[in-house]
Amino acid sequence: MKHPVRYAALILLALGGVGLVLRRLLYSLALDEKHLLPLNHPLETLLWVLTAAAAAAVLAVSFRTDKNLALRTGRGLEQAVGHLMMGLGMVLTVLGNPAKLPGAVGIAWQVLGYLAPVCLVLAGASRGTGKQVHFLLHLPTCLFLMVHMVNQYRTWSAEPQPQAYVFALLGCVGLTLFAYYCTAFDVAMGNSRMYVGAGLASLYLCTVNLARTEYPLLYLGGIAWVATDLWSAAFLPEPREPERTAQDDPA
Repeated sequence: MKHPVRYAALILLALGGVGLVLRRLLYSLALDEKHLLPLNHPLETLLWVLTAAAAAAVLAVSFRTDKNLALRTGRGLEQAVGHLMMGLGMVLTVLGNPAKLPGAVGIAWQVLGYLAPVCLVLAGASRGTGKQVHFLLHLPTCLFLMVHMVNQYRTWSAEPQPQAYVFALLGCVGLTLFAYYCTAFDVAMGNSRMYVGAGLASLYLCTVNLARTEYPLLYLGGIAWVATDLWSAAFLPEPREPERTAQDDPA
């Protein structure tokens, strides 16, 4: 298979689409008068089985990827578009929603929500033209996603059922790890196995989360960013120093 990551990305998106439908049906048909889901509903069972299958696919592809490969993203308009869509998702999320927490966390969420998109667009422009991305351009996105999870902590912890927040939480974790490994590759310290695994997991989790989320634009942007990045990625062996021979040794 010439492009296993590409095929895997398409499969995880397809599985995520099925999961989105199952989760939408679950909340449309199974909620009781207290707006809670019954235990062991068939639709929920199917969703967890599907999620287990997606997890197995992610592990199978990521563990087949050598972690010591260098990332080459090449050049292409799709990467610039993906970065732009993630940037738009972040800034529109901050513009359309107040911070959940007051004080430093809320301020950091808003500031990073405006800073990270600008940096991400610049990173996308560099990727699109085949230039090396400065690590400070991907780093703010990683920080924003981390702060976003802290900002959502009270909302998620107040939910009585994990089904209400687990895909939002894990999807955000996946995007955070993906942003982290993009930053790591910018300084030639990336792990291709984790990059692929975090990206594929994000595609499934974020797609399923679209069935019921407070921040659809953020997760849609994340899907577009990860999908275009994985689609364009190629992995090369790390350059090695030439082996020294007896002739190379000084007399």
